[in-house]
Amino acid sequence: MKSANKKKMEKKKETKKEKKKEKNLVVALVHMPPYGIQMPPLGIACLAAKLKEDGHEAFAFDFNMDYFCSFPEKRQFIDYNKAFFWSDKKRFESANLINDKILDKWADAIIQKNPSLVGFSVTDHSCIVANALSDTLKRKSPKLLIIYGGPFCSEQSLQFRETTDSVDAYVVGEGEMTLSEIASSVKKTGKIAPAKGILFKKNGKITDCGVREPCDINALPIPDFSVLPMDKYTRKDVMPILMSRGCNFHCAFCSDYVNWNHHRMRSPESIISEIERDIAIYGVHEFHCNDLAFDGDLNALEALADEIIRRDLKIRWFGQGRIRKDMSPELFKKLRKAGLYRITLGMESASQNVLNQMRKGYLIKDAEKFISDSKKAGIITMTMWMVGFPGETWLDFFKTISFIIRNRRNIDSISSLTKCNVHLESDLFINMEKYGINFDNDGNWYNKNLDIRTREKRERIFRAIVPLFVPFRENQ
Repeated sequence: MKSANKKKMEKKKETKKEKKKEKNLVVALVHMPPYGIQMPPLGIACLAAKLKEDGHEAFAFDFNMDYFCSFPEKRQFIDYNKAFFWSDKKRFESANLINDKILDKWADAIIQKNPSLVGFSVTDHSCIVANALSDTLKRKSPKLLIIYGGPFCSEQSLQFRETTDSVDAYVVGEGEMTLSEIASSVKKTGKIAPAKGILFKKNGKITDCGVREPCDINALPIPDFSVLPMDKYTRKDVMPILMSRGCNFHCAFCSDYVNWNHHRMRSPESIISEIERDIAIYGVHEFHCNDLAFDGDLNALEALADEIIRRDLKIRWFGQGRIRKDMSPELFKKLRKAGLYRITLGMESASQNVLNQMRKGYLIKDAEKFISDSKKAGIITMTMWMVGFPGETWLDFFKTISFIIRNRRNIDSISSLTKCNVHLESDLFINMEKYGINFDNDGNWYNKNLDIRTREKRERIFRAIVPLFVPFRENQ
């Protein structure tokens, strides 16, 4: 009798488990080309971790990696320098980057997992192919709910860029908490309820549900990379990590603040727990810090360096910083001891006139001291530059060239050189009249002093002169 009762109890438990499993919401997270193939997409891993913490099932589809592996003859288009082929519809179609067969294959892979919700990570470059796949998904599975998140998602973007009614909602800014609320709403009602951080767009009408406050990044789970094809990424010796989010500066050409808000640094304990997890699971000892500026909070940064040194963690890491007048030579040395071996600086210009118009917030002498102290501490220093900012004159341009030549012993390489673009949500776009900006029929901006030909000419001159003194190592 007891044996029979025991079996009944076990059967009930199994039934409860099955019911609980059936109730879990299945969410598909989709990463589209073009993107790098060296390391896994960090954003997808962050979203997956939060969904799992909330009790949902999360599957990830890295179609960028699938594209790279499946079409070796088209791999050149994954390269950052060819990204414009994906964002311009004429070039996209002429290059025949995607066809119905590929879209059907990807859509079927998603539908096979039977998700209730599909979340796309979308950039300005991937919006065309994301729209095409969303349309294919809705055609095959009309009841499927589709949301977009990522840099593409902003009110201005929905106003000025091509969208599709196949998308049910857009998540603005940090995605974890908004996606969590969306998933809970879909699980309870089968619908996406309005919540802060969401934009709806149907039949050309945009509905803004309000701005979500920046999240407590120390309360978030550490990224879950198990949902991604980790064996396929080309660099096995390094992992991406976010030590902080946001930026306290609002450079005139930048729109990152819309997504990331003000600077917030994770606690040393949170960062190190992720580092130790990645060492244990993936056997890596090098980390790519994906922060907008890892030195946004010097006190918090020093606390992290102290803890890495105290625990004697044998790691190397690199990332992007900004010029700080208050960065001491002692802190540079401590950071080097804590594993920082390379810093990339968004210098943009070495004309004080242009830096002031850009709202960079530092003086040329501060920049020279910063890169000198970095070099003395044994840290590789890479720089990023921009030509053709609306207020830049030829004199300003050659001041930048002169600065690089003068400081060539402290600048190890040029990480990137770009022509100034007018991004949606940037001050350049919001206040176009202030900068005298207009657009020609091809979508290129111009003002009374600068047009696309002048910007291209300055880029050619820069690329002809600077490598004679400092090497180019772009996109490293």
